[in-house]
Amino acid sequence: MAMVQSTRRYFDEAHVEEFHRTAREWLSLLAFWKDEHRFMTDLINKHYVFLLSEASVDGIRQLERELNRWFAEVKGTEELVIQHEKLLAELVRNPDHPDHEEQLYRKEHEELSKKMGELEGEFRSLKARLFRYAEEALRHEKMKMLAG
Repeated sequence: MAMVQSTRRYFDEAHVEEFHRTAREWLSLLAFWKDEHRFMTDLINKHYVFLLSEASVDGIRQLERELNRWFAEVKGTEELVIQHEKLLAELVRNPDHPDHEEQLYRKEHEELSKKMGELEGEFRSLKARLFRYAEEALRHEKMKMLAG
């Protein structure tokens, strides 16, 4: 309950400069996720046969679909964060703004914060699943080498 109250206070009371700093951090994180997506997609595409085993074919295909859906959400969110960051940068430069604008950027910031949290959770899950497939494939190859 204290975390919810603390979070609520942040969205209600934080200064525009703090929101602007956070939005810039989100842009950095989104750029990192785009790089990670490229790495994970390359791993699947370049080592697809290596990752496959009888049991994992459907799982790899499903993971690839989920990874692409997640990436589409990342790109869409990035556009929203870019626009949000531009608005916040303008508000930092020109702090005299109507109260209704403040309510709007606070609500937008809260919604983007929730979306970033969701994307973070999905990213961690997708990456962990991909690495489990890679570990399984490496174990299988090692066993073949030892037996061969």
